Parts: sequence; C-alpha cells; structure tokens
Amino acid sequence: MPSYIVSSAFEGLSCQVCGLQAHGKRFEAVCCLPCAAFFRRYVLLNCKHKCLNENKCENFGTGIFKFAVAF
Repeated sequence: MPSYIVSSAFEGLSCQVCGLQAHGKRFEAVCCLPCAAFFRRYVLLNCKHKCLNENKCENFGTGIFKFAVAF
C-alpha cells in the first residue's frame, strides 16, 4: 500500500513518464511521486543530461527504466 493518498481526480491514470499510478500534475504532466521528485530536483539544480542509450530506453510500466541518464 502506498504511503501517500492519490487524489481522486487522478485515480486510474498512469504517470506519463514511467507508467506507475499517477499522483498529480507537476510541470504540466500527470505523474507519480518519484517522477515528480526527480523533475523537481532536475529543475532546482538546473541539470543538463545526456541519454546513455541514444534515446532508446524501454519502459514496461514498472516505473523502472533499463538505462539511466548522466548529469
């Protein structure tokens, strides 16, 4: 059971980034808490990234990507 409460407006919706249960809308996207936290840190730290897999990452709705990004 998640340690947070999903807003009823987002019940049944999936995160547009990773496919997990959406929690709310952040940065103009419906997303889960882990993705919201990642993008919040990304913006606050003014990060630049480079895909380590030539933009060919696969996501199977598990919330986990096979490859990462380098900052």
